[in-house]
Amino acid sequence: MATPDQIQKVLETLTLAFPTKTLDKLSLELYFKYLAEIPGHILEVAVDQHIRSSNWFPRIAELHSAAARIGGRDDLSNLEPKHSNNLNALAIELEKAFFREGTFNPKEWGALAERFERAGRPHRAEHTRRKLAQLR
Repeated sequence: MATPDQIQKVLETLTLAFPTKTLDKLSLELYFKYLAEIPGHILEVAVDQHIRSSNWFPRIAELHSAAARIGGRDDLSNLEPKHSNNLNALAIELEKAFFREGTFNPKEWGALAERFERAGRPHRAEHTRRKLAQLR
């Protein structure tokens, strides 16, 4: 979920992009409360897209809708960072173990596919599942 620092950063960006809009203290509290429900990396993309496509400061609901489109689902609570290099590294390690040592654990491959799915990387998840099917 978005950290207070990430929310502060996107709100500052929005304020620069839409200089005629100012938020009072209560509005800021609402933005902080409800934007915290969105993963930080997705919030940043949603804000970037909004700035590029709108002439108006976004409402909270608009940013949530954009985040849901970007994340590919309404529930973003367990979405891992999209650019999660640790998942790529894990995939490489599983392949090395298979090709160099002959080690194959279908549960690990299935879990990796699920993690790619949760990270919002469905194509990579499908690719991993196809490899799993080929190796069985």
